[in-house]
Amino acid sequence: MADLGLSFGRTFPLIRTEVSAVLHAFSAGEDMKSTMVANEKIPAAKGYCRRAGLIDNERQPTPFGEQVISHDPNLVRPETLWLIHYFLSAPHYATPNFWGDLVINKLSLGENINSDSIKKRIAEYAIAATGVNQSDSTVDSAAASFLGTYAKKTSLYELGIFPERTDKNGVVREQSGQYQMSTPQPIPPTAFVCILADHWQANFPNTASIDEEQLTQSDLPRLLLLGVDGFNAKLAELADPQRGLIQRQRRFNPPQLLRRWTDPSVLWNALYA
Repeated sequence: MADLGLSFGRTFPLIRTEVSAVLHAFSAGEDMKSTMVANEKIPAAKGYCRRAGLIDNERQPTPFGEQVISHDPNLVRPETLWLIHYFLSAPHYATPNFWGDLVINKLSLGENINSDSIKKRIAEYAIAATGVNQSDSTVDSAAASFLGTYAKKTSLYELGIFPERTDKNGVVREQSGQYQMSTPQPIPPTAFVCILADHWQANFPNTASIDEEQLTQSDLPRLLLLGVDGFNAKLAELADPQRGLIQRQRRFNPPQLLRRWTDPSVLWNALYA
């Protein structure tokens, strides 16, 4: 039976300081007691560290994790936040991926979202993926982890997905289980190309050229909260001669996309350039 991993967050959202502490402990081979993370939060921090693409199955830093340790140890830069969002959502990274299903089907610009609708979607996804009803507490835990990760300032709030809501006097209101998705912050090109390279390796590992629509009509634009037009604009940035990271071959039918990198490590090394 498929493991949905609904409770990997243990009701807690991703807390950047805690994930950072766990990542550094894994990298240094230190005991988790050295992290100063509360004992009850360590399992969640470990879970997020893995699901966010920062460590591998052997609990060693990934190329992404290594770059974070060297250049963004506090997990505050937009490149880091976008890549964390991507890895949490990428279907090939945690299969079946309830987080990615929520991003694709529940996060739409301007849409009002409440915790009950998120719980309902998680429960439906669990049945479709495993054929088993999940307990209310497990579904509640997954919903709280998902919403809190994008709503709390200690988490991925700076992506701008769930901005603060104010009343007519400009006073910040509590979310109270109600959220409205806004236009997220732009994805830095260096982060976008790392995302594209990871997606390419997972889905088209043996080819340097694909039909462009294999990307534009895939789930990737929605996972990145871009839509097709926004996604095409990001591809155009990478195709600009000053970057030259991809080549768009429009004389072919259907149009082709050629990747210009051979070693993804070069892209990871330039993530924070």
